[in-house]
Amino acid sequence: MSKRAVIWLSSMPRSGSNWVSQILASHSDIRLKFCPLFSYEFKNACGINSTGDDWQKLFEAVYEREGAYLDQHYLRDEGLLPSFKNKADAPSLLCIKSTRYHDLTRSIVEKCDNVKFVALVRNPVATIHSWIQNPKEFPATADPMQEWRTGACRKFEDGNPITGEFWGFDDWKQVTTEQLQLAEEYPDRVRILRYEDLVEQGQPVLEDLFDWLGLSLTEATLEFFKSSQSKTIDNVRAVYKKPEDVVRWKTEAVDDIRFAIGSELVGRRLSGFVDHETLALGAAWKPGQIIGYTERLPLADRGIKSSLNELAAFGGEPLFPKNQPRPKGQLAVPDWARFEACIDAAFEAKRFTNDGPNTRALAEALASYHQVKHVVIYSNACVALIAAMQVLYEQRVADDPALKSRRLKVLFPGFTYVGLPHLIRWAGFEPVYCDVDPVRHTIDPSAAKALIDEDTLAIMGVHQVNAPCDCDELAKLSEVTGVPVFYDAVHALGCKMPNGMPSGGRGEMEIFSLHATKMLNGTEGGYITTNNDRLVEYLSEFRNFGYVEASRISCIGLNGKLNELHSAMALASLDTLDDVSKGNKARFEAYEAALANVPGIKLIPYADHYSQHNYEFAVILLDSELWPLSREETVFLLRAENALAVPYYNEVLYRLSDYPPSSPSDQPNTPRGLQVPENLTVTDRLARSMIQLPVGDLVSVDDCQIIGEWFESVSTLGNAIRQGLGQLEVSA
Repeated sequence: MSKRAVIWLSSMPRSGSNWVSQILASHSDIRLKFCPLFSYEFKNACGINSTGDDWQKLFEAVYEREGAYLDQHYLRDEGLLPSFKNKADAPSLLCIKSTRYHDLTRSIVEKCDNVKFVALVRNPVATIHSWIQNPKEFPATADPMQEWRTGACRKFEDGNPITGEFWGFDDWKQVTTEQLQLAEEYPDRVRILRYEDLVEQGQPVLEDLFDWLGLSLTEATLEFFKSSQSKTIDNVRAVYKKPEDVVRWKTEAVDDIRFAIGSELVGRRLSGFVDHETLALGAAWKPGQIIGYTERLPLADRGIKSSLNELAAFGGEPLFPKNQPRPKGQLAVPDWARFEACIDAAFEAKRFTNDGPNTRALAEALASYHQVKHVVIYSNACVALIAAMQVLYEQRVADDPALKSRRLKVLFPGFTYVGLPHLIRWAGFEPVYCDVDPVRHTIDPSAAKALIDEDTLAIMGVHQVNAPCDCDELAKLSEVTGVPVFYDAVHALGCKMPNGMPSGGRGEMEIFSLHATKMLNGTEGGYITTNNDRLVEYLSEFRNFGYVEASRISCIGLNGKLNELHSAMALASLDTLDDVSKGNKARFEAYEAALANVPGIKLIPYADHYSQHNYEFAVILLDSELWPLSREETVFLLRAENALAVPYYNEVLYRLSDYPPSSPSDQPNTPRGLQVPENLTVTDRLARSMIQLPVGDLVSVDDCQIIGEWFESVSTLGNAIRQGLGQLEVSA
């Protein structure tokens, strides 16, 4: 039998589906029917075991049948719904509006390729508020504070479950999660429509929706859309509501409910459907009692320490379980279906390395994301950094062959990751430390200028999480001296520079990491961004043993290619990068609120040096005059609580110059034989007083609050802790 084109408008109850269904019905070629599986005529006519043919027969029967409920005649007679003129006698499209039977959605999508699903999603706070405020849909005998999450009062009748009902926040999460998954799996047949986008943006959203449906946006639709938002009919079933009427929930919604929703969704994928105020409330607010939300315990039961013996280092119960410590890396994972689809592409192509489909797609996507001409994917950022220095060497030697006989140097900041001087040595050059700017914590251009001589190969700038390098000053320095600048940008992904452009386009090139702990999780990997056409060919050949073709090499290269599994992970994770930043921001703001009044603790701010931040780290600076413990003592106590904080960065890189260590107690941080620099006063100060706190996807907003309250407790126990630590050392 022929298949009729069907639009299935699906939403949770009280999400604006009546309004959107009338927008669709305004088109002359659409016939609208209201929830047929709940109607008298077709009650439960199809179910999970129905075949595709069963559904097609139902669609035809529904299309032909007219009924008071199916066509909502009684609402049109009351003027609560419009009556459209100039409708086609036999519209080609059937539109079904349904707020029930979400358990059938996947089955329908998989069995009926003639159905397009429009999944309407509204802010859950607004949805729940609308339900509770509606006397026709919220039972008078039900307690909103007990029902808002489960919606149980709408799922039973005379003690028996009602088929197809979905109500409450838990169902909203379940339904919306599956709709998102289906939209990713079937992008041509499942479309997410945010109710708030339609209200706030109007015609552009309508045009996009109708274009996806293969329809033109008509004057009748625009006329109804305008009238539906310009007048108000005071009836809960009316589709005529002014924009200000649909946001009353912002001032009327119960704070405890908003807090619970914000706490649960902040930093998660579903947070994109929630307003910023609710997320902020969930991230930082301390209510006296949380109704219907038991995961956040009252303060007295939260394990915050009030005496020495309660600290884990002295035998107390740790804040967090040993098998579930709170780490300091991002560890965000992509949607499984998206990752699986990327993996399938590699399997189908039987291409697992050597620039397979995922690696090529990743390079293209990253070039677009960073708005740069070229991206070269590497096995990790370390190999990419070595390649960057090698290509700059080859370029400079080509321009000035005399450089080949010199021992060339690379300038880099003293306050940075411990591995960088090792990588400079591996690349064949001499690391030279520079002091850093006291605010940005990045390489000080004036310090670099003082160290440049004829043996300087390049300047390696390292962007920090709180600020980028002073790229403009470094560019001027490079232009005057001829010394190229490149950037270690592993902590700048997701940030935008002061001019509003994404990171990745400054200097000769920028290097990013795809490690699991970084913003974009490929489990491993790295990449180089550049707008310099001259560098790209060498960078691509270097990572494949220098091969230009099967029998010819252009340089002494190495194996720096990324395999397809890691590329698939990174490609899938790219979709969630904004969500990762949002989660980081929520955690940072929770730390900010919790630490605001703790003496001697300053949370390093995300200032205006970036125009957009990724909030990757939460780093504190200890004031030795106000904080009672040393940096090392504080880290020791935190790690005993299974909060895996670390010094930021570790002891000054050059302080211990022996490699390997000269004694078991030494912890060498730099290759042997480097010249010890002088007057790195800012680096010395910073490297002794900063701590990186737990962050990332395995750390909740509540965890940040707990850690902040732990600091508050410890600040009052300083003397007892110092005495206790002394006794621990004596007994050890």
